[in-house]
Amino acid sequence: MEKEKEKFPRADAQKLADHLMALRYKLGDFCEQWEIAGSIRRKKAFVSDVEVVYIPIFDERPKKVEPLAQMDLGIAPKEPEMEKFAYVDDALAVLIEKGVLEKRRKEDGSFMCGTWVKLLRHVRTGIPVDFFATTAEAWCTTMVSRTGGKASNEALCIAAKARGYKWRPNGGGFSLRASDTIVFPVKFEEDAFRFVGMPVLPPELRP
Repeated sequence: MEKEKEKFPRADAQKLADHLMALRYKLGDFCEQWEIAGSIRRKKAFVSDVEVVYIPIFDERPKKVEPLAQMDLGIAPKEPEMEKFAYVDDALAVLIEKGVLEKRRKEDGSFMCGTWVKLLRHVRTGIPVDFFATTAEAWCTTMVSRTGGKASNEALCIAAKARGYKWRPNGGGFSLRASDTIVFPVKFEEDAFRFVGMPVLPPELRP
């Protein structure tokens, strides 16, 4: 039997989201765009977590490399290679180091704290906080997926399959089952539902 997740009042979870993204820590300043999704967006009285969908602001910096004794060998040091990084990743790493947030274990005991998905927990309140990075092209489909609910997402997948398409929320739209190419990009959330013939419901009415 699946273990029931702990629930928190939506007002407390919303306050935490505002605290992290806009008020005190201002993580939203490091994002091109961000929005709270999940059961908070669906306006449930009690929620199991805070889900943040965001488009990160990127920059470049020199790659970290192991120090080499090049000067001792009389070899001129090479120009360091550059790597892309997201400002919000650095900001979250600082909050983890300071004990404001902590990495959260999945059911198999492992952590998920990579480039696109970060499963964390607010230490003081115990409220899980999940960060989902996306792109401008996939913003609307990601918002549909991360807003949910589960029944709504499953119905969308089934309806798409019945019409010969695969819903790709992280890819930005619908593709043919035999192809990875997006053949119908979703520009607005409503488009995802209309494309498969489902009624367009506001987040709070999605099952």
